[in-house]
Amino acid sequence: MISSAMQQDGPRSPNRLSKGSPKRLDWWLRSRRSWMIVTAFLLGTSTILVGFGRWQVRQLPAQLASEFRYYNGVVVEQRVALPWLSSASGMAPLGPDRWLVAGDDASELNVIDGLGICKLRVPLPDQQNVDEDGRVPKAFKRDFEAVASWQTPGEQWRFLVLGSGSKIPERCFILYGSWADEKLSFQEFEASTFYEKLLLRAKMLPESLNVEGAVVMHERLVLLNREDNRVFCIHVNEFVSFLENQEEELAIEAGQLTLPSFAGVPSGFSGACTDASGDRLYLSASFEDRSGTLQDGQILGSIIGWSDLGDALAPNEIETYHLVNAAGERSFDKLEALEILSQDSSGMRLVGVTDSDDGGSFWLQIFVPASYLPRKPALPFARKP
Repeated sequence: MISSAMQQDGPRSPNRLSKGSPKRLDWWLRSRRSWMIVTAFLLGTSTILVGFGRWQVRQLPAQLASEFRYYNGVVVEQRVALPWLSSASGMAPLGPDRWLVAGDDASELNVIDGLGICKLRVPLPDQQNVDEDGRVPKAFKRDFEAVASWQTPGEQWRFLVLGSGSKIPERCFILYGSWADEKLSFQEFEASTFYEKLLLRAKMLPESLNVEGAVVMHERLVLLNREDNRVFCIHVNEFVSFLENQEEELAIEAGQLTLPSFAGVPSGFSGACTDASGDRLYLSASFEDRSGTLQDGQILGSIIGWSDLGDALAPNEIETYHLVNAAGERSFDKLEALEILSQDSSGMRLVGVTDSDDGGSFWLQIFVPASYLPRKPALPFARKP
């Protein structure tokens, strides 16, 4: 006999469970366990991915070392603060244990020794609006970025201090002078015509001009432009005559070097020097993540390198190495200039200056192991523009 309940509702479907039935409770528990398993899996996967990402970041120097030979001991051995110098930007030797140092917004030229101790400070001409820290506001600064020196046949030291040319005419001033008996003497020249000649010679736009490095190699003034790593070469005596006599003609050769990038940020020239032979170019460059040529940006580190220019303003091979501290960690110093201090069988020691873009400056001593240095003699560099 069929009960009245079954007659009213009909037979129950085996898949229809009442709210409190044991089967429905079991299904709900299984579903909850499944979601817990999925959640735990996702959380675990995320943790693994985050950890792997951090591991990749830690492994980045090792990866670059194997790919580019960067992180292997170009060590900053000493780092000395220069509180009396604003925004160090260029340097050049003036004889034994003397270095001429300029700051891009400093109101003075400075002569320091190999320990970074100031020996002489000489005010720059026509510097107005200097603040209490001795800095010239950005709108008025000469932006002296490149310094070069050389000895005349009579063994007198001569030097040039060049504005960057990044704003014409405000940053187109050049100092030319001499060093004798522990004294500096110099003249200042407004040289917009010269910087316009650089633009024309390299077919550059005005916003791409930013002279950052200078060195004299066999009476040839070599200038390094930060944007696009352009190289200019001029006979230094002809250049001095051009400045002093306001001549119209000046022979200029132009070329371009290729430097590496880091984390998608290209490196740009910051300084230059040469060795005793005068044939090999040593350079510094920095990685600066910035939005425009006149803007400062985040510093991702600096490199030093060298190349033989030979008979063309292009490298036969250029080697670069990142700056690291004694622990092998990346140095985030913005190396603005470098010079050779000494060299022996163990390697080469360089000195350099940095600019932190907030007015701070440091004096560095850097060690380069002999195994990194080029073993072949440099190709003769004898440009005759």
